Amino acid sequence: MQREKMPSKKQILKHWAERLIHDYGKYSMDIYEDEGITENSQNTCFACGTMAGTLRCHIVPYHLTKNNDCENLHLLCNECHNESEGIETAISYFKWFAKKDSTTSGSLKRLLNLATFYAQNPDCAPDSIKATIRHLHS
Repeated sequence: MQREKMPSKKQILKHWAERLIHDYGKYSMDIYEDEGITENSQNTCFACGTMAGTLRCHIVPYHLTKNNDCENLHLLCNECHNESEGIETAISYFKWFAKKDSTTSGSLKRLLNLATFYAQNPDCAPDSIKATIRHLHS
């Protein structure tokens, strides 16, 4: 049996946008621009708020529900997705979700560690980061 096609990140964000803001207080940034949902918004983790890229992740595992609807999907960074993998009920998921923020973000810690490494070892940094480092030191 073939899996049902998953909605796009944009569709998932559009489905959840109002509830993320009003019910969970998850966004302190504007998720909309005049022309619609921003690329940054689609790459912002619903759980921790880190802009570290996202995956389309099931709230209740697919193997239990066979549900690929937006209502059963969130956009999570890799670290939050890994952390939520063992959760098998919506109630447990949303208890976990409500407690997550940038201070408990594995993605943020990873990005900060990477920034520290590049600051200490600028020759190892990609060109785009080298330019930023030079700007910060000028």
